[in-house]
Amino acid sequence: MEIITTNDLCKRIGDKQIIDHVSIHVKQGEIYGFLGPNGAGKTTLMRMLLHLVKADSGSIQLFGEEISEMQPRLLRRIGNMIEYPIFYNHLTVKENLELQCSYMEIEAEESVANALKLVRLQGMANEKVSQFSAGMRQRLGIARALVHRPELLILDEPVNGLDPIGIKDIRELLKFLCREQGITILISSHILSEIELIADTIGCIKGGQLLEEVALADIKANEQTSLEEHFLNVLSRG
Repeated sequence: MEIITTNDLCKRIGDKQIIDHVSIHVKQGEIYGFLGPNGAGKTTLMRMLLHLVKADSGSIQLFGEEISEMQPRLLRRIGNMIEYPIFYNHLTVKENLELQCSYMEIEAEESVANALKLVRLQGMANEKVSQFSAGMRQRLGIARALVHRPELLILDEPVNGLDPIGIKDIRELLKFLCREQGITILISSHILSEIELIADTIGCIKGGQLLEEVALADIKANEQTSLEEHFLNVLSRG
């Protein structure tokens, strides 16, 4: 089953075509790595999936259902972290997540505890967010995306600005969420070596156009090359 399907999505802003007839297919239970240079359209497409940006044309299906607007019942099945997560720094970790629970209209105490346990921040519930490092903020951002137990996670550059230990922590967390919790993940990243370690399928976008959508196993089997080499070859052809 495909959790995300887009068909010929288009978006123009001013005189620039940001998304140009993009069709992607994200299967249930996989990690889909969405790759492309800065300004390629990755963040815009993720925003379109969440209906934060309206498509000019084309269609979006989520969980097999075509949607024209984001409905609350679908929103509850999706967690997201688009760009750098923003929090109320003067509040505690728990208080920030309780606000998200209120927004999602769910019970807070158990939901917050479960989300913090998943990202290994369970001992930090009463700490002020202002004391958190960049890596801990990213983990907290993922906890906020998980607090309502979604089936799909949409993550935009979740390892941006992290040190190697922080990157490894996020990598292991995402693998656990997908393999052990059954959560489908759409992730964008500039760090190709990290995507190579976790992704099942790769989508490569440049100038708003999807150049390729391919299983990572097929790249390795057919070319015996690294994802970085393959990605650069695709970009040069595009």
